[in-house]
Amino acid sequence: MRILLATMQYGEGYTQGTERYVATLADAMRRRGHQVAVLAGDPMNRCGSRRLGECVDEERGIYAYPTRGWMTVMGAPPRKLFGFLRRWRPDVVHLNTPAHVGVGLAIAARALRIPLVVTLHDFWWTCPKGTLLRGDGAVCDGTPGWPGCARCIAADHPRAWLRRFGRLPAVLSPLPLLMFFARAAG
Repeated sequence: MRILLATMQYGEGYTQGTERYVATLADAMRRRGHQVAVLAGDPMNRCGSRRLGECVDEERGIYAYPTRGWMTVMGAPPRKLFGFLRRWRPDVVHLNTPAHVGVGLAIAARALRIPLVVTLHDFWWTCPKGTLLRGDGAVCDGTPGWPGCARCIAADHPRAWLRRFGRLPAVLSPLPLLMFFARAAG
């Protein structure tokens, strides 16, 4: 069986939980005689800029899957993934933690009638930070609404001026954040 594992980050220097899971699964499937490839993001740009499907590590079967940031929803458009899927011809696609890469691969696999498995290793679908942890360390119930999410994101943002907005009273904090995100998106 030809198995395509896909994940937000993988390869040299990526050793967190999802990466360990994907590596263990790939090794186990290879030992059982399956052909396995990993289509993986590189959000830290450790391997330099690569095109979609470009071979990163031939021995380990790792191919580049350009990342688009933590808040990515679609990622690479399905039409751009069709070529890689048709060339590699997987019997099944297993998408692990779609943060940074989005759901474009899932849509492409479904369109090409390739069976799809999605394994979530965090709360990416529910929480923009993927953790369900608020800035103060408290556990979020996943239902704070966008003003609560905006304050949470700001609370531990790397930019100090944005962190200050996260500490404003709830009624005031979303306004400057909305202006900031509107400018950043436009």
